Amino acid sequence: MHCLDTNIVIDHFRGSESITGKIQQLKNEGFEIAITTITLCELCKGFYLSEQKEANLAVLNGFLNTVTLLSQSRLSCILFGKDFALLKTKGLMTQEMALMIASICKANNSILITRNIKDFKNIPDLAVNSW
Repeated sequence: MHCLDTNIVIDHFRGSESITGKIQQLKNEGFEIAITTITLCELCKGFYLSEQKEANLAVLNGFLNTVTLLSQSRLSCILFGKDFALLKTKGLMTQEMALMIASICKANNSILITRNIKDFKNIPDLAVNSW
């Protein structure tokens, strides 16, 4: 399973042929595509603040019919706490939203696809692919 980070989904919505092509290629190869509920929250926040709210929400709803939605679980929360403490001890803090996304990916054995490697580079045992 491949989990799209918020920036990848936004690029897809903005019409990036490269990103859309890569997503389609993964689907053609039989990979399941997912986003986290954290990403969904970030997308909804932006769409409700946009001038084209209704149109954007319609696009989002259509997109949600094509992906799996990964939620926080007991395991992802445990991984979040463990990694937060480890990173804090090492002085390598990252944004908490990024750490939540990473924890959900780790709990679901999912590869995170992002453009923003710097937010995820210090999180242990996270499979990340940069587009």
